[in-house]
Amino acid sequence: MPHAVATATPTSGQAPLTVTFDAVGSTDPDPGDILEYQWDFTGDGTVDATGRTVSHTYAAVGTYAARLRVVDIGGLSDTVTVLIRVGTAAPVPVIDTPTAELRWSVGQSVHFRGHADDPQQGALPASALTWDLVLRHCSTPDNCHSHPVREWTGVTEGDFRAPDHEYPSYLELTLTARGGGGLTGSTTLRLDPQTVRISLATRPAGLRLHLNGRSLTTPNNAQVIVGSTNTLSAPGPQTLGPATYTFVGWSDGGAATHVVTAPATAATWTATYDSIAGSCGDSYGYTCTTQPGRPYVPADDDVLPLAGDNVTREIRLPFAVPYYGQVHSRAWVDSNGVLSFADPGGSWPTNRPLPQAAAPNAALYPFWDDLEVRADSSVRTATIGGTPDRRFVVEWRDLGLKGAGSARVSFQVVISEWGEIVFNYAGLHAGRELGNSATIGIENPTGTDAVAYSYNQLVLADSRAIVFTPPAATVGAAPAG
Repeated sequence: MPHAVATATPTSGQAPLTVTFDAVGSTDPDPGDILEYQWDFTGDGTVDATGRTVSHTYAAVGTYAARLRVVDIGGLSDTVTVLIRVGTAAPVPVIDTPTAELRWSVGQSVHFRGHADDPQQGALPASALTWDLVLRHCSTPDNCHSHPVREWTGVTEGDFRAPDHEYPSYLELTLTARGGGGLTGSTTLRLDPQTVRISLATRPAGLRLHLNGRSLTTPNNAQVIVGSTNTLSAPGPQTLGPATYTFVGWSDGGAATHVVTAPATAATWTATYDSIAGSCGDSYGYTCTTQPGRPYVPADDDVLPLAGDNVTREIRLPFAVPYYGQVHSRAWVDSNGVLSFADPGGSWPTNRPLPQAAAPNAALYPFWDDLEVRADSSVRTATIGGTPDRRFVVEWRDLGLKGAGSARVSFQVVISEWGEIVFNYAGLHAGRELGNSATIGIENPTGTDAVAYSYNQLVLADSRAIVFTPPAATVGAAPAG
């Protein structure tokens, strides 16, 4: 027995209405059977046309039951009916408020109102209206899925509170109206959220933080919906360069893992970490750690005659400095952020990882990068304290970074009489100022051993000293000249 399938385009409209009918979906289970298509456009029992695809124009207003009868070669048949409404169109719903210009935040109360007109009935009552609110969450701009939020039936207006959800997402508010003839019309309004960028940072930079389950290497940021709840997590311990770091605290005082509410304006959350004592060191016995809050000591005794680019200056030390089993009475200060206890044979603007057998050696590298002493920059020294705890300070103040525009760095080496070495930093901001093109560490006289704190990494921070502690055998060693 055949199976009749009919489609009509359109099924409603104003008179005169021309409708195209198609029976292409009709089938017969017997292979090879030829089907006959009989169309009755008005349902009065008269065959008005034959053929798989036909058309008819309805001149008068009314509702018509157009019938298709499919007959196979054996006389078996099947019939299907399609309703055609002439002079009847679907109602037109209108969302009066809100408009697409609205930018909502989580928890905001949003008022909606709408109406619908039917071509035959005029303004439709509230009972003819249905509202549907859906949240669309997108993994990419073209890949979204829906989360139903709420429905309202039989109302012209109402209120809802914007839901909490991760970004990117938006709301869709749909108003559907049903006319007296059974036809429906819908309109959908897209409502985008108000967003804000929240930034994440660590001290030192370059460590990892988690935002809503995502692991981000700092500094970093993310776009979220204003008013949304977001989970921050500071994992630990973490390794960066040669050092291992443990979590100390968040800038807002929260626990290692806690929830924050996205503000209306951009904001930054910073997690402070401390290195574990002894987590970086060398085979000779030097160890390093970081100490937040250790004071930066301005060197105001002497200004060295260093100016311009790639310049060095030999200086006499105010006391004998023990270093890798030797004791030194003089040093060479390089404008590129290096202090050597052996003649380096010039200035070295290109930094390298440590250790390196090539010059410079027997050196301290508080910030080895391509630097220049500009007109308002200076390299200075000072001696502070008294015996047996005198300290010698070499400060590179407001030096420029070659090729980095207005970027500036201030840093210093503080050498104690008993051999402790401290690197301090001030006025750092981002990028190269934080060390992502610099070598930081200390190296022995032959370039075969070193405490390599970092190489081209974002690890530096203001008021966060790097302290290198010698083994006991270093103090009181034989002089080296």
